Amino acid sequence: MTDDEKRQQKAMLLLEYQEAEDNLAHLLEQAKRKAAAFKEVAVWLDDVAVDVKSYDPRENRRFDANLRANFQLYTDMVNLNAALASFS
Repeated sequence: MTDDEKRQQKAMLLLEYQEAEDNLAHLLEQAKRKAAAFKEVAVWLDDVAVDVKSYDPRENRRFDANLRANFQLYTDMVNLNAALASFS
C-alpha cells in the first residue's frame, strides 16, 4: 500500500468515525426526548396513584392536560416496537 493510499484510507476512516459520532449524538438526543415522555407519564401516574380517595383533578390539571395532549405519543411509547421503529 502506497503512502497516498494510506492517507486516503485514513481520511475515509476519519470521515466514517465523524459520521458515526454525529449519528450517535442524534440517537442520544432522540432517546432523551423519548425518555422525557416516559418521565412525564411516570410523574402523572405517581401523582394520581398516591391515594385515589384524595385525588383532586383540579390539583392535577397540568398533568391531566399534558397527558391528554400527548396521549398518542404515550401510547406509542408503551408499544416498544413502535418506539424502537421511530429511531429508524
